[in-house]
Amino acid sequence: MFGKPIEPSRLKLNLGKAAKVKVDETSVKDTKTGKAKRKSVWASAHDLRRSFGFRWARRVMPMVLKELMRHESVATTEKFYVGINAQRTAKFLREVPSTPDQPQSRPKRRSI
Repeated sequence: MFGKPIEPSRLKLNLGKAAKVKVDETSVKDTKTGKAKRKSVWASAHDLRRSFGFRWARRVMPMVLKELMRHESVATTEKFYVGINAQRTAKFLREVPSTPDQPQSRPKRRSI
């Protein structure tokens, strides 16, 4: 009545290719010519899910992201998404030039 069910592995391959989301390229040997050629590796459904979670982790609180990702526990959400952003934030803060405790004085005006 509804036709043949779609195999999940096929769905993943078609989904990334249909969305034109390339995650890598590999070198494969052409069986006819023996020459190496480039082959695209398309995003899987899990790649797209991970990207979604990572992007939304910067915009919403962990409990909201837990619901969006359909995780059973917020600990799972924090393990995979919140910790990554904490590392990025720490790196950003280390790169910010340190400022003195007191505000810098204004440059003196030159007389004309």
